[in-house]
Amino acid sequence: KQYVDNEIHNTDKPFAQMDASHCNLPLFGDKQVCEAILRPTINNVTYDETRIHVFLIPYNDSEVWDKLQKSPPEEFPASLKKQISEERIKNPDPKLQDYLLKIYVIVRWGDQVDDSEWLEGVIADETIR
Repeated sequence: KQYVDNEIHNTDKPFAQMDASHCNLPLFGDKQVCEAILRPTINNVTYDETRIHVFLIPYNDSEVWDKLQKSPPEEFPASLKKQISEERIKNPDPKLQDYLLKIYVIVRWGDQVDDSEWLEGVIADETIR
């Protein structure tokens, strides 16, 4: 959460972006494990920084969400841009921002932005239990 907040503050983007080039950050305990996840080689194809993108977004932050809807990253395929433009904050409790981050992972299998698959999820701080 602290990393995401710092990235948003320092870049004025509504997200923190990560890829294999970030594996040397103290966030990751083991650089090799991070690179195996964010820069894997599958069937002799290396999925490097141009193919795997991870976006972390504060959960339920309406200001950040508005910015993201108005100006999504160019790496987002059309289907994800559409999903985000239609999505609304489901639980406006501002306390959740302290414990949750929205995550989007995009894997590009072709040369075009829309030659991608994506998934979304939520990362929770275990202290919320």
